[in-house]
Amino acid sequence: MSSRNFGLARILVRYLKYGEIFRCLYTTWDRTMNRVILKTTQAQNFVRFTLICQFFYFLAQIVSTVKYSTTIADTFEAVMLVEICFVCITLRWEFTVDHLPGQLLNHVISSPGMRKRPGEKMDLSVTFVQYIVIMTEIFTFFSSILIAALNIFLPCKAPLISSHFCQDGLSLIKLHTRLVFFVMECIISILSLIGGTYYGVIIVCYCISYQFVRYKDLMKNTRTNISNILAYRELQIENRIINFAIRGRIFLVFGYVSSVTQVVMGVAVVLMYHSKVDFLRVVAFGSSGATMAPRQMTKKVLSDVGAPDIAGPLVFAYLAYMLIAPLFGSGYFVVLMACLLVFTIAGKLNKDSINWVRSCTARSSLEMRIVRLAPLRVEFGNNFVERLTPLVVQEFCIRQVASLLIMTRAKF
Repeated sequence: MSSRNFGLARILVRYLKYGEIFRCLYTTWDRTMNRVILKTTQAQNFVRFTLICQFFYFLAQIVSTVKYSTTIADTFEAVMLVEICFVCITLRWEFTVDHLPGQLLNHVISSPGMRKRPGEKMDLSVTFVQYIVIMTEIFTFFSSILIAALNIFLPCKAPLISSHFCQDGLSLIKLHTRLVFFVMECIISILSLIGGTYYGVIIVCYCISYQFVRYKDLMKNTRTNISNILAYRELQIENRIINFAIRGRIFLVFGYVSSVTQVVMGVAVVLMYHSKVDFLRVVAFGSSGATMAPRQMTKKVLSDVGAPDIAGPLVFAYLAYMLIAPLFGSGYFVVLMACLLVFTIAGKLNKDSINWVRSCTARSSLEMRIVRLAPLRVEFGNNFVERLTPLVVQEFCIRQVASLLIMTRAKF
């Protein structure tokens, strides 16, 4: 990594390296030119292949959820994992490569306001973006490994790959086969989350925070002169380019699906913590353990664990299962912070630009030119983010989580 890369650029280079390892991104980092470039045609075709594999993995998750989820808690846990996979697919769903997001990232990381050197004070929005991307990175690897490990200890749990090889709550596969499924699930989960994070977090957060930092630099000069008008016009052009790059798919998916993700993850995490299911039944016998006879339970334990000595595997299974709730609780926190950050910055950008235009009373020809300027706004689909959008989104999420919990209260 070049010494010229720091701050957001360093994080971007690291994610592009992950994309190179797992073959899930169309772009890579050119160390010679220090910029984002497209991969070769052969490498792009392999990325398309991984996208198709992820799609079939998503279909397998749906089938497993429908067939093997029994309780409300199991269903919401499975739906949460399926929904995360769906979000990553929709963010990555690109068979014809779009050059514009990569070019935008090159422009963003080369901006002086986005490049933090040691000892320099950074804008608060950029600092939050760094923390969110790093937390997402940690969540990606920990969650992928932990969920994949359940293929070994809880192979009949939906929506795992190994659940397709269960019959009457009993696993039909041996330990070495589960290890293969563990590796498969871990790789697919990581490449899915890396690809989804690149589009949904890095591109969106980098571009919107860049617009906000540029606007704040413009507002430091309180005098309304021709140079301010020209600088604002440049901001409008950049705003149009950013909207053209992200409003059709990337920010559209982020704007609508992120709220759904919050609702599903919120309900699933609450049900994980408050379910009255006995943990030994969950760990050793699956969701159907309470209805099994003792002989069936013994057979299931030996089948699931694959060895007569079950104390060690049960401990590992219990720890893995109990770590899921706090892990996805932290995932919910990351999604919440990302939504609040993006919508708040975009809404403030729109509101502040409106106030700046309205502050001119049009008493001179220069002020009349300012009044005619359009405000900056971040668009998703045919809508755009305004000041109250983050509050509206969070109110919707809270209401839906509360409604779903009330609907399921009779089960727990």
